Amino acid sequence: MARIRSSSRGKTAAVAAAARDIDFRHLWRQLCVVGWTAKRPRGIQREWTYVSPDGLETFVGENAVVLFAIESGLLQDIEGNESADGEGGIEAAEDAATEEAQGDAEDAVADDVRPSQIDISAQLSLNTLDELFGASSD
Repeated sequence: MARIRSSSRGKTAAVAAAARDIDFRHLWRQLCVVGWTAKRPRGIQREWTYVSPDGLETFVGENAVVLFAIESGLLQDIEGNESADGEGGIEAAEDAATEEAQGDAEDAVADDVRPSQIDISAQLSLNTLDELFGASSD
């Protein structure tokens, strides 16, 4: 029977592939809720600098933040469910902030519906069908 050895190269490739699959904008919104900050690039630097809430960790580039989140356990993907960190969680903090903002936004948005927001895709497809096959009254 052949013995398969695990290598660090395969593990690194798996972590890198997982990092590419993560939507950074969504992750960043969650991290901002718990106190992460970002600094614009200066001079010839091209990538943003990200700082953890305690100020002890500094990362250059989105990929470094995602790798840290995966390796440290901030971001655990267990069967498609994102769990959060040990202090109440990123998602719990995001949910609380969303519920607060949602109550105020629902009242304001309900009255402000513009014609550009109305979905007319069904009407467009009916017109297209009429052009292709002729109107039903013809």
